[in-house]
Amino acid sequence: TNRHLPPGLERIVRHCLEKNPEERFQSARDLAFDLEVLSGISGPVPMPVAPSASRPKKFISVFIGIVVLAAVAIGGYFAGTERGKTPSLAFRRLTFRNGYVNWARFAPDGQTIIYSAQLDGGPPLLYSTRPEGVESRPLGFPQADILSISSSGEMALLLNPSGFPSSRGTLARAPLAGGAAREILEDVTLADWAPKTGEMAVAHHVAGRDRIEFPIGSVLYETTGEISALRVSPDGRRVAFEESDIGWMGTGSVAVVDRNGKTTALYRGWVRHCGLAWPPAGDELWFGVPDETGAVRDILAATFNGKTRQIARMAGPLALHDISSKGQVLLNRGTFRRTIVGRLEGETEEHNLSWLDESVAADLSIDGRSLLFSETGAGGGMKGAVYFRKANESHAIRLGDGKALALSPDGKQALSLLRTFPPQLSVLPTGAGEARIFKLEGFDNCTSARWLADGSGVLFNASESGHGLRCYLMNLEDGKPRPVTPESFSGSTISPDGKVIAVTGPDQKTYLYPLEGGQRRPAPGLDKEELPVQWSADGRYLYVWRRRDMPHRIYRVEISTGKKEVWKEIRVPDPTGVVAFETALIAPDGKSYACTYARVLADLYLVEGW
Repeated sequence: TNRHLPPGLERIVRHCLEKNPEERFQSARDLAFDLEVLSGISGPVPMPVAPSASRPKKFISVFIGIVVLAAVAIGGYFAGTERGKTPSLAFRRLTFRNGYVNWARFAPDGQTIIYSAQLDGGPPLLYSTRPEGVESRPLGFPQADILSISSSGEMALLLNPSGFPSSRGTLARAPLAGGAAREILEDVTLADWAPKTGEMAVAHHVAGRDRIEFPIGSVLYETTGEISALRVSPDGRRVAFEESDIGWMGTGSVAVVDRNGKTTALYRGWVRHCGLAWPPAGDELWFGVPDETGAVRDILAATFNGKTRQIARMAGPLALHDISSKGQVLLNRGTFRRTIVGRLEGETEEHNLSWLDESVAADLSIDGRSLLFSETGAGGGMKGAVYFRKANESHAIRLGDGKALALSPDGKQALSLLRTFPPQLSVLPTGAGEARIFKLEGFDNCTSARWLADGSGVLFNASESGHGLRCYLMNLEDGKPRPVTPESFSGSTISPDGKVIAVTGPDQKTYLYPLEGGQRRPAPGLDKEELPVQWSADGRYLYVWRRRDMPHRIYRVEISTGKKEVWKEIRVPDPTGVVAFETALIAPDGKSYACTYARVLADLYLVEGW
């Protein structure tokens, strides 16, 4: 730069820039000492003759600036070097086959890892692996998830889980060393062993509500929402849990409840089955949270006094599974998509009807020529998006915001649920026109809806604050909802004459319920957890399906006799990672259909250094 640096400063700068790291300053303290010595040197510094009187002042400013910049830059370098002495972050991949890891836990030795997964299109199985290897050993126990492992080496399993992302099944115990599983409790979603006492905490679904029992039989907490994660603290004094709001809102909370039933909220916001775990000290809780679309996931840590810090931020789906006694973390990362397949009236072959990354089929027009669907992922944005497409057309039309619910009988209007609190129903025109909004005051959420046959109103499923899910009727003229079923009975499959709805009760069985009052009766021929889809146009048959059937089957049940037959079998060309069919639609004439399935491809990782 043609500037003449003082010899002392030039020596310091050159010393900082040595190619060989061993010849540089070895600590920030050494650098500070030399700068201090340099600043204390007295006497004039030899300079060339300046062309003007202002040159010395300008050079003094440059000299001071260089000294300060050098100190800051090199200080930052050594600060980074000091930080580099802490353990570096390391990700070690544990699974290598194509599929989805659902649950994972450390065994008592801290090295063996037990996980449940669906790999290469096969059924859910339990596997064992260790960090130093690449192979996993199958443990058997088909159709089972691993929920927890006790300090004595006993596994808590969920047998025959049904549903996604939360599953409900039968809780069982099985020795890790080998042996048969012993069933304990039905209608369980989660369980965890207390590390020291051997007691077990469970999330138990009873009478349409989720409740936390610790130990089993002792109720600490009950909610009309969904308990979507649960872990006992290392000292056994608290149970941490994630509570998700029922429906599409995506909000919820992370909290702890002690043995006296005192609940302390640690976080309130977006939650989406991202998992939680206790570090060894138990002085804080780690948990995963998504952004509004699920495109980004954070791992946060919260203390009991409400202080929260960020551990990590990652793109894409992430689930936190477990933390070992040494602070090692088990998590999975991967991709998630929702896909619609089907055939509309006038189309000759079944094909992909999806549009963006998370397409969810909502309703078919009566003639089967049009499909209403949602985009619920990153493509749909924070508010979600409602789309409409017709048979044999390559493009879909965006109608507005929200989650798509239903098409009107004439196909000219679409009903959507807005992501607001309290929830709001929006009536969107499929052609020209203006939207209408109906605010559901006093309600916490809304899950599904259907138009009445004459188009005058809608039947929707929702829960008022502090109450369970039930069915409501709302006339679109006055916008006033009225309940038509007791709590914990919900459904929106309306008979062609508009007099009966098929609903699911708290026992997961299907009932036929008169809309204008009267006694409900069990739907003949339906098994537990078979979900009603549509009535036939003549009211003679009811179409039903099961979420976790692979391949996916839709059945036709004759209402008068209970006789059941397979109506349609849908096979996904590549079943790898397909964890559930989430919606099934059939036109009343039984000719057109559309189904939504979810695909998760995720690998399990061991993380060290957090």
